[in-house]
Amino acid sequence: MINRFWQDYERSRSPELSELKQLLQGNGDYLPDDRTAMSERFMQLQFFYGYLFFGYISAGTGLNFLNHRMNAKGWLSLPYDHRSFYQKFSYDGTDHFYIGNFIHIERLSEMEKRTLSMCLVDRENAALIRRAGMIVKNSYKKVLASAPENSRARIEIQTKNDGTVVIDGKTLILGVFSMPAYNEEGQYRDVDDEVQRRRVMKRIKDEVQEKLTKFLNVDVCVLRDEM
Repeated sequence: MINRFWQDYERSRSPELSELKQLLQGNGDYLPDDRTAMSERFMQLQFFYGYLFFGYISAGTGLNFLNHRMNAKGWLSLPYDHRSFYQKFSYDGTDHFYIGNFIHIERLSEMEKRTLSMCLVDRENAALIRRAGMIVKNSYKKVLASAPENSRARIEIQTKNDGTVVIDGKTLILGVFSMPAYNEEGQYRDVDDEVQRRRVMKRIKDEVQEKLTKFLNVDVCVLRDEM
């Protein structure tokens, strides 16, 4: 079981530190509380935390199974070079889902961060991994939320498919993405298939949003990203 855990971890991908630093040049409440804390270690812990959280919600809602079904339909994922910072976090080889919140590792205690770090060193310690999983389970509301103490905060997200989406500071964000299949002329390969894909994507968004909101006991906003 531990070997499978780390095999899936090694199949996962994340952005580079340089991409994080580029993101930090922008403005927004979603950015880290302490920008001076950014480092390779921060990125490692951020990635590992996201991996554990994604495993937690996948086990509770079947996201991995849904991802496999989307692949089985032949739906294309976004090319890696065209993905945003958040879309580049791919956990367990997942092609169609991503966590849309900044993972605020700086909000964890030093003991909690040390536990996560120890997991990356002592990979045979199953008890340590379970402890790290409990840290994630007990902290995701404060670590992932843009403003965990301010439910009155309002954040506007501009989306191509759903227009302007307004969420509060405690809302968690999950993204689901795929892209149409085009022919050599840049037209849809099959118009009927594309209409069906978009219809199913909307249904997936609504169903996953409802499942995650109930499972996590916090408001969840699922965004559709389609090229």
